[in-house]
This record gives sequence, C-alpha cells and structure tokens, in this order.
Amino acid sequence: MKKTTMKEDLVKTLKEHNLSLRQIEAATYVKTEPFDLSKPIGKSITLYPGHTDSDFDKWLLQLEYIDYDSDDPDFLSTIWLKNNIWLDRTRCKDWYFSWWVVHKRPPLPKKNIKIER
Repeated sequence: MKKTTMKEDLVKTLKEHNLSLRQIEAATYVKTEPFDLSKPIGKSITLYPGHTDSDFDKWLLQLEYIDYDSDDPDFLSTIWLKNNIWLDRTRCKDWYFSWWVVHKRPPLPKKNIKIER
C-alpha cells in the first residue's frame, strides 16, 4: 500500500478548493510530544512570508518526508495563502483521521455596526 505524504495530501486539498501551491504565502509544521500538542519537539519546518522560489522549493521537498501513515509524533500545521485563506491540520496517534480544514476570512462590514449598550 502506497503511503501518503504531507505534500501529496496538501496538493490534493488545494486542488479540491481550486487553489494552488504557489498561492502559499507562509507555512509551519511542528512535531509535538505524543498526546500533548503544547510541547513541540525537534525542528519545525517553516516557510516565511517573502520567501524566495528556492526557499519554497526546499520547503516543499521537506513535506515529501512527512508520512501520514507512519508512527511519527503528533503534529500541528498551518498554511497561509495570499488570498485571506488559511489551512490547518492536527494529528494525534490515537486519532484515526486527520484532514486539512480550509478557512476563509469573512467579508468585512461595509458600514459601522451600532452596538447597543
């Protein structure tokens, strides 16, 4: 059975939402202690805003080594796109499923909202 990498899963999710890899503005991936997402371990994989094409390619290559089907530690990941959309994902070993959640910033109000006191 073929294993699924973070890169493959991310590309699939972006395509499902008519988005592309090149819309990614910044991203982070952090391994955490098992069952404790508040305790990072090891080195995080980060793509900073204003990144170069070379930085992007190196970041993307690292995602090919993150295997969802392995016994890797738990993790947190967030990816920010240039169009006010972001994705996040969490995985713990006891969770049978994890998936990307796509968020869109709601539109800003067109006029002031009166707050009754």
